[in-house]
Amino acid sequence: MVKLGFHTDFVNLIKKRASTTWRAILAGRESLQHGLIRRVCNGASSEIWGHRWISDHFGARPITPRQEEDMLNVSELLTENGTWNGELIRNRFLPIDAQAILRKPIGRNEQDFWVWDREKFGVYTVKSAYKLLFEKKNEVANSQQPALRMMQSGRQSGSYKSPQEESIRHFLLDCTVAKDFWSQTRLAAGVKIPSLQTTTWASDLMSDICTKREQPVILCGMWALWMMRNKRRHGEQSMTIQQAALWARDTAFDLWQLVHKPEPREPVSVAPGWKPPESGWVKVNTDAAFHAGRKEGATASII
Repeated sequence: MVKLGFHTDFVNLIKKRASTTWRAILAGRESLQHGLIRRVCNGASSEIWGHRWISDHFGARPITPRQEEDMLNVSELLTENGTWNGELIRNRFLPIDAQAILRKPIGRNEQDFWVWDREKFGVYTVKSAYKLLFEKKNEVANSQQPALRMMQSGRQSGSYKSPQEESIRHFLLDCTVAKDFWSQTRLAAGVKIPSLQTTTWASDLMSDICTKREQPVILCGMWALWMMRNKRRHGEQSMTIQQAALWARDTAFDLWQLVHKPEPREPVSVAPGWKPPESGWVKVNTDAAFHAGRKEGATASII
């Protein structure tokens, strides 16, 4: 048994002079930080912006930009009856965040607590932790900007020698799954993949060959294809092609709203219409006009 003393938050625990045993324990904390998530019951001890608490979401946190004087705890998103305040959540968060929050079930315990998000019943297992760390290792290995390497290689030699680099274009653009996906994306968002050069296709996507509206949809679409590929490789259930196309469209729209906030509209002034005078009053309406060319004018009045 390891005694924590006065420390109760193992996730944020810091040991300056740790023993060999403690250093080994803290080294394994990385998997916990990626796999633990808050089970919301009353929301009082769960932080909206600091804790992981939204399952199957971007880092388990909202992607909506935080405002200066914003809500802090998840409890502020609940009604007095302990249910989600749907109207408040939809008004404050982006649609993709709001949908994920409203899908999250609320626990029956009195206080929020940590659970293991990788297992159905929230119990930590070594097998699921190993699988999580393996996935994270692959993500790091795959995040070496292969598209940038492809552009640099294309500029220097005009051809590709690495089979791994050649496969990137294949599964993003040329394979059967990719072709079906882009057909669905065209139906869902009206965006079509343009004609791309073999050696410069990645840089072409960021040039004027695509409109500013098409670029985020295409990039989010490639992100969706990459996630589908990784889930299939690890034996996990992934989205269908149609679901992935809709996800790419909605995510691109939400991210576009973050960058391009609508300009406030000026109120339209409406000229008041004619109203009859009140009882006991006489109303006189007058008007005048002048023609500069003919140097003529006229006035009129109605009582």
